[in-house]
Amino acid sequence: MSEPGGVSVRVSPLPAGFAEMLPGPGLLSALLSVSRGDCNGVELEELVRARRRLICWLEEGCLGDVVELAHTPPGLIDDPAVRVGPVDPHTPAVLEPLLGWTAYHADWYATLALTLTELPRTRTALARGDLEIGEVRVIAERLADLSTGADRRKVEDALFPDVLGLRAGLLRMRVQAQVIKVDPDAALARHRRRVRDREVEIYPAIDGAADLAVRGVPADQAAEAYGYVDAIARTMKQEGDPRRLGQLRADIATSLLSGRTHIHNPDPHDTHNCDRHSPDPHSPDPHETGDTNESGGCGDDACGGDTCGRDNGDGGRGRWRFK
Repeated sequence: MSEPGGVSVRVSPLPAGFAEMLPGPGLLSALLSVSRGDCNGVELEELVRARRRLICWLEEGCLGDVVELAHTPPGLIDDPAVRVGPVDPHTPAVLEPLLGWTAYHADWYATLALTLTELPRTRTALARGDLEIGEVRVIAERLADLSTGADRRKVEDALFPDVLGLRAGLLRMRVQAQVIKVDPDAALARHRRRVRDREVEIYPAIDGAADLAVRGVPADQAAEAYGYVDAIARTMKQEGDPRRLGQLRADIATSLLSGRTHIHNPDPHDTHNCDRHSPDPHSPDPHETGDTNESGGCGDDACGGDTCGRDNGDGGRGRWRFK
């Protein structure tokens, strides 16, 4: 488009008010009308944000469908639509083959769907794209520990709207703090369940490596054990060991658990790459600063990144189960 005088003015391919559009059929129609090839960087950012809002809206709708399914008796394709009061306990077993999910995935998803029926503000935030499903799951799972729906709604009201600006570890801490205020006995019972279910788990990987996790131990014991390993790692680093702090912590922990009398290096030929991303040995640890990523991990090699937040806020696989 040209203005008088021959000056070319670019017209944005995004419809007017696109950035403020609420998720729904209107936003879907607008997205279908836009070609990403015509968008500059700023416009592509808005496209990504809009698609995420739309995905959250669809996710909330899917959760609502699962609730209806949980109250629908099995039948044939020509049967009328019938709903019953009791929840069908076999709903996760229906979702498994239907969606190709594992039993664990189907179980937590069905439980989340039913829990959200008592958390209207959380569900609305998901439908608007203000919270993603991982964050909604953190809220719902922790509020499920409360004994009454009234208590859950009380905590939910205390969380909003401030909770919309929190992510990862800060979100979990805020929710747990509110649960403790409303029902400290529920928080204590949750802690005891976690400790009772303590375990050491191994997750083999296809690349010949594996992740080793100690779960459910009291926080003070975990902090003491981590501090012990970290202190040795930082001492070795100061003495000139070329490995990164994260590598040192892993090697120290596995060597101690294996009963070795020396700190084993599983890849001694890679020392020329070890120090490339090594943090300052005096720098604060991401666990101490709360600088964690969306999944609950540190986002830094210092704690293993993708393995740090493996449970994604589920609070223990033995607890987050379909009722």
